[in-house]
Amino acid sequence: MPRTATTANDYWAGYRFSPRLIAAAESGVWVVESHLPLLARVDAGTRSVSGPRQVGHGDPAGRSAHDLLAAGDSVWIRWNDGITRYDARADDERWIGLSAAGLAVGDAGVWALTGDGRLARVNQDGSGYEALGAPEVRRHSIAVGHGAVWALTWTHVPGGSTLTRLDPETAEVEAQLKVQGSPRQVLVDADAIYVRLWRRDSRDRVEERLVAVDPNAVEETGDLRMSPPGAGGAVHDGIVWAPDTDPYAHEERGAPSTVRRRIHTGRAFGRFSRRRRWTSPFTISASRLASPSPICVGRKRRNSSSAAACSSAERRRISA
Repeated sequence: MPRTATTANDYWAGYRFSPRLIAAAESGVWVVESHLPLLARVDAGTRSVSGPRQVGHGDPAGRSAHDLLAAGDSVWIRWNDGITRYDARADDERWIGLSAAGLAVGDAGVWALTGDGRLARVNQDGSGYEALGAPEVRRHSIAVGHGAVWALTWTHVPGGSTLTRLDPETAEVEAQLKVQGSPRQVLVDADAIYVRLWRRDSRDRVEERLVAVDPNAVEETGDLRMSPPGAGGAVHDGIVWAPDTDPYAHEERGAPSTVRRRIHTGRAFGRFSRRRRWTSPFTISASRLASPSPICVGRKRRNSSSAAACSSAERRRISA
């Protein structure tokens, strides 16, 4: 994305924009710069780029974002020392002075994970927040979806975690599920809750697992081994998208990677099928911006000048 800052007296003028995080919503595809507090918008239809604009608070140098989330006209960015809420329609920005360890947005509102492990409900307009519940330093990550707040917590070291569903009004525990493995991430889509874990296999080798959970019964409905470990990926409408390149293999950096997809049917995971080749590593952000759903990748495809390439991937159900 060869865009530069052009504001007068702006020392970023001439700086090449290096994308790091990407989020998609009805307002567009949003990209935050890798090292500086700069935000750019990509029009999903025309691929035109607007910005970048400065966001955040305090010293503008050496600031990188940890989370970038988009919902409706709001863009949320988590920094080391606070949270930015940017209103795309009004071109207005608000700063929330909360040093958070996590941030999540969904149908139950905007929530943050405080440094001492409490849940904080963030006002939708960015005017402030309210911390709820007692501190829990073992909480690792949070997510929002299916009318609840979800927290992934260390149960014991080295291999135990607990997924908890909490009431968004009171932050009280509604249900819990113990899962084997060290916590990594909680993902939410329209079909299920997904817990990404590190786990050791029978040969004591570290592997990555993706556990699907029924959001109503809070029961496990699938357990998928992700290979190679650390490849990660995204889940959208019950479809797991994952690369086949080892992100820790330095000799493979810059080499083509095949994107694979696998269906969670609600009872189990189906087989992997392979799709197009992309430059790896990459981050996928999916949104219902068009039909079929576009898949936006945060690295440019070979022979492409755009750093935020999109593929209208055909979605077909895969038999188990």
